[in-house]
Amino acid sequence: MLADPELIAAAILVPKFKTCWTSDENILKLGLDYIRSHLDCQAENYISEGSQSSEEEDFFSSLKKTGPLEIAQQLDAYLGYPGDTVEVLKSFPAVCHL
Repeated sequence: MLADPELIAAAILVPKFKTCWTSDENILKLGLDYIRSHLDCQAENYISEGSQSSEEEDFFSSLKKTGPLEIAQQLDAYLGYPGDTVEVLKSFPAVCHL
């Protein structure tokens, strides 16, 4: 069970647990790598969606969507955020959508 990266990622994505539930760095790395790979997929989808829109949509979509760089940074920001309620996830939409 502790070797399943999806389960490890699920535990990390629970605000009460994050990374405090284990001190094994290898387990945490496995889960964080799994999360990062899925965040990378979100960033790629963001780029491909953006290339199909009109100029007007492009202008306004930049105000609504999170950019690829921000998506990658959201995991680190989430892990460093002191809150431990589910409401915390609303501040990190890319992490929340996993």
